[in-house]
Amino acid sequence: MQGIYWTRGARERVLAAYRTLLAASAVPLQELRIPTRRGETCVFACGSTQSPPLILLHGGNFNSAMWLRSLPVWSAHFRIYAVDTIGDPGLSATTRPSLRTDDHALWLDDVYASLDPGSASIVGASFGGWLGLDYALRRPQAVNRLVLLAPAGITRGHHVLDLG
Repeated sequence: MQGIYWTRGARERVLAAYRTLLAASAVPLQELRIPTRRGETCVFACGSTQSPPLILLHGGNFNSAMWLRSLPVWSAHFRIYAVDTIGDPGLSATTRPSLRTDDHALWLDDVYASLDPGSASIVGASFGGWLGLDYALRRPQAVNRLVLLAPAGITRGHHVLDLG
């Protein structure tokens, strides 16, 4: 089996459990499917379309279920876009781009182009923090605020993101 899952059955079990969690969300979620250069990306939207945009990037090897408990409070103030990162066990493509290129930023360019949030705030946890910081450094005009929760891979001299 290609991608992050070892078997088709494993993929089906993980996604069934994920769908169960999403169905129990305390706020209604709009599921968006966005075509990108790295395959389809799933984004869950909630909150008023008149509110400022807040993009959520979950931790590695996880999915947007990590944000479900925060959505009732955050969606009262923001238009939430919880992005299932590519290459993780969510509803987006299972391809994993290299961390040594701008492939993740190019992928987020496609997500931004579809959502059209203008300059948005980003909250990223762990690997999502790395993605958010990488994007903010490459596309500063697209990010007006950045919240990093235990961001991964951003120490001086680290081979993934060199702050130099």
